Amino acid sequence: MYRKSLLIITLFVSGLLLVSWASANQERPELWASLSVSRPLFHAGRTKELLIYFTLVNDGSRTIDPKIESSKIIINGVELGDSGFILSNGPRDKRWRALPPGDSLEFTYALEDYFKEPGVYRVSWKGENFETPTIAFRVMPYKTNP
Repeated sequence: MYRKSLLIITLFVSGLLLVSWASANQERPELWASLSVSRPLFHAGRTKELLIYFTLVNDGSRTIDPKIESSKIIINGVELGDSGFILSNGPRDKRWRALPPGDSLEFTYALEDYFKEPGVYRVSWKGENFETPTIAFRVMPYKTNP
């Protein structure tokens, strides 16, 4: 009876260790994401050229859904409420939902309406499996040429 109990306990513990090891070694998506802006300095009233460039690279070994439509644009620490609407628009190909290993997505949005007021803006982009470093740019007060 003792041997049978010991065998059951050993099998149970071995099973737990195997599940734990498999969980720890399960590949997590490896997405590299980055943002850039067309220029670091703008003037109020002249932000029509303000473009934000979004880049996403799959550094993993399997095709993944980057779930871009559910990602968030963050401006000065606040999630942009229109993120879903913005990121759901524009031309798309199959990589939008199935990004192969070693492939990338690059897209651009003209977001001047969110940066009309003078100030320093810090912008980042966050998804389920990625987050960009924060970029910064400035909008100066409107100034006419002398």
